[in-house]
Amino acid sequence: MLMLVCYREHPDDILVRVGTSTLDEGGSLHEVTKIILHANYNGNIDKDYDIALLRVRIIIRVLLDWFCQKYM
Repeated sequence: MLMLVCYREHPDDILVRVGTSTLDEGGSLHEVTKIILHANYNGNIDKDYDIALLRVRIIIRVLLDWFCQKYM
């Protein structure tokens, strides 16, 4: 499962779509409440550490189910 998000300063600028393999239809949209950047990220997206966690307002059950099936 891959999630591609362009970095923005404010979490209010981001919606996360889950439960589909397309970017613009299907699944459900969720508001982001917090962006947690990797501690070593320096703004250069073609280098190491270009990863972040996105906190959403609700628990996304689809991701939890997928993770449990794959890794547990």
